[in-house]
Amino acid sequence: MRNTSYKYNKAIDHILLNSEDEDLYPVSIPVPTPEEYYNLPYDEAIKKIDGYGISPEKQRFQYQETPSKLTELEAVIRRKKQLKPKDVVKLEDIDEELFNNASYYSKEIQWIKRQIRRHYKGYFFFNNGTPTYIPGCMYTYLNFWPIGNPKNKAGLPEYRDRDRRWFLGVMYAFKTKDGFFRYKVVYSDGEENFVRYFNMKKSVDEFLERYSNSYIEEGEFIVDTGERTMYGVVYPKHRREGATSRAGFMNWYITATMGIQRFGGIQSMSDYHSTQVFVDHIAKRLRRMPFFFKLMTEGSSVPKEAIHFTAPASRAAGSVGTTSLPPHEGWINHRPSGERAYDMEKLHFIHHDEVGKVDPKAGININIIERWRVVMKCLAQGPYIHGLGLLTSTLGEMERGGGEQMKRLILSSKYNERNDNGQTASGLFTIFFPAYDGLDGFIDEYGNSIIEDPNRPVRNSDGRVVMIGARTYLSNKRKTFEANGDQTGLIEEMQNFPWTLKECFMSASKDSSFPVLKIKKRITELTFQQSVTRRYNFEWTEGRGSNVRLVPDDEGKFIISHMPPPGQRNQKEWDPDLESWKPSWQVMNKYVMGADPAKYESEEISGKKKSYHAGAMFYKKDSSIDGDNNSEIKLRSQWISDKFVLTYKQRDVSREEYADDMAKACVFYGAMLYPEMNITHLYERFLDWGLRGYLLYDMDENGIRKPLPGRVTTDGQNNSTKQEIFDSWEQYLKVGCETENHIELLEECGNIDGRKEMTKYDLFTSGGYALLGSKSIYPKFVEMNEQSSKIDGLLFDTFDYDI
Repeated sequence: MRNTSYKYNKAIDHILLNSEDEDLYPVSIPVPTPEEYYNLPYDEAIKKIDGYGISPEKQRFQYQETPSKLTELEAVIRRKKQLKPKDVVKLEDIDEELFNNASYYSKEIQWIKRQIRRHYKGYFFFNNGTPTYIPGCMYTYLNFWPIGNPKNKAGLPEYRDRDRRWFLGVMYAFKTKDGFFRYKVVYSDGEENFVRYFNMKKSVDEFLERYSNSYIEEGEFIVDTGERTMYGVVYPKHRREGATSRAGFMNWYITATMGIQRFGGIQSMSDYHSTQVFVDHIAKRLRRMPFFFKLMTEGSSVPKEAIHFTAPASRAAGSVGTTSLPPHEGWINHRPSGERAYDMEKLHFIHHDEVGKVDPKAGININIIERWRVVMKCLAQGPYIHGLGLLTSTLGEMERGGGEQMKRLILSSKYNERNDNGQTASGLFTIFFPAYDGLDGFIDEYGNSIIEDPNRPVRNSDGRVVMIGARTYLSNKRKTFEANGDQTGLIEEMQNFPWTLKECFMSASKDSSFPVLKIKKRITELTFQQSVTRRYNFEWTEGRGSNVRLVPDDEGKFIISHMPPPGQRNQKEWDPDLESWKPSWQVMNKYVMGADPAKYESEEISGKKKSYHAGAMFYKKDSSIDGDNNSEIKLRSQWISDKFVLTYKQRDVSREEYADDMAKACVFYGAMLYPEMNITHLYERFLDWGLRGYLLYDMDENGIRKPLPGRVTTDGQNNSTKQEIFDSWEQYLKVGCETENHIELLEECGNIDGRKEMTKYDLFTSGGYALLGSKSIYPKFVEMNEQSSKIDGLLFDTFDYDI
């Protein structure tokens, strides 16, 4: 008899996803309550839950035991029909045995019905005192989908609360009609009030032009749109956490059991890998499923290309077993990894496996964003979504391209960043779990993650004693790399076992004297914070040599993080001795433009690798703004100066256009140009255009100006220009990396591997020239001469000398 005196916890009516990551919106997903599930009052409903009436510490997930009559069913049929060993027991044979002996198998038939009902409706069980709901897909996965788990004699998966939240999140994406909106507009047609929701302020403004009699509420509105709003889930993960097994199961669950004539597909990073996922994670496992979940299939029991579900033979009305699943005519297959492999197909499920692992050097060169855009159309009929995509991956190294594409997908899949249709830009929904949630070895006997250090030792699901939490365990591994100064090892560890979404994008770098870890951290910070840069173009107001205006342009050639205040722009003066314009002495010692011209013109590149024209502007430390030893010292994070403020990297422009762009930027900022002089085109154009005064020179040890501006790039073993550029970057990054705002510069610093690669990293080179130029004392020399001349002029005007 059950003991009813135990005090149990109240069932939780929702789960939270992404609640611990600062860059993701916490998503609350409702789950059925016992009252809803059983359609009974709570006190009556909980009595029907498995585990009720026993002490909480003994309550945990229990696998279903198949009745012995069903495990012996095939042997009984073989004996009755006198089948040979090579003969296959067909589904019709099983149905015939059950239906012809229904009274004998009555309990077994009821057990089968219960499994099928839970397959669709889900399941409640008591877990350490708490009524816990798992969706139907997870119930079937845990009880009947063999993954080769050595801890279980049938090879079945372990129950983990992390996986419960994952399954609930995926099913939410499959079914939800929720849209997320920023603006609620209540308007009237003159007779009745209506409500519209928007995410784009521009759309709101345009709408209000039509309906002036309205009002706006700004906030966070989750609204039932009436139609599905998500095409699928993008899931960045840590290594070996079972995502491919779960994705393979969901492919079968949605394709084979959620409707008639449904189609599922798989693509991976290569044709070989997609075949492997199909065979190992679907075909082999489906063969071992119990008969009441099987549909009739054509061909081999373990096909290598596709599973074709043919319509089952007709059966008597009201029969159980396989007739509990509808007739089919669909399939699950895999296709090549190319972008258009499923173009024009109708799909109800697609699994893109290891989407972050793109490696052109290994022949894996896929545009995963374009591939997703193609299959999105396969998952919907116009605006009506009928399928689900699941994109899973540990992120490949950023420099190989897959990680960068995966990052773009994730950033366009944030739950709270949507268009006016209530959908994310990608149509996907990002789900992320930190590596310490569900880490192997740190799961307790109830399937809960052991994240923090327990107050007293606990036993994990393996029966081993655990004294520290997963967070401490992973932290200790990181500390070892830190203590040994192993940046590459630390970054690999963070990427493979990320704690935050940002850390998914930490990429292992080659050995470098640069502070690679700081660089990668700053890149991920800039990736997820509100943009601190914007694109612009420059225009002459009245032709070359006049003032310059700044024009915002989303496709602009210049990326800018800071610009001078209006009164300090276009500060220039004519120098009659030089017969040239030059920056006013008040601004000429502030900004340095480093320039790295492309080696070949666009029309000269036949047989050559086309390089970029590049420029980077550095704002020297400005004590008047950021303080010095004689004034209030600001924290470096508050500084405006001593960092880069502008970058330029263009391939399809001529040398003439490039020189003109550099001239406009220099005039606008009052910047001095410090160019690479292996190619002299910039130097020559500045002379021709009357801008000689904007050229920045080095001074020799005797205070004599060198004959040419900038540097000629050399690559000797010691004291070469290339080595000086690397040394300058190293010095700057050690102090300025954590406040640098130009992600495009930091990416090149993090990826470059020595002097020989400088030709591949044009922004790195131009930024290096800006840093070298910032050390030149030439502007100070000009400033001193300018001030001296002005003083002489004042004296001359004051006293009437007779010369």
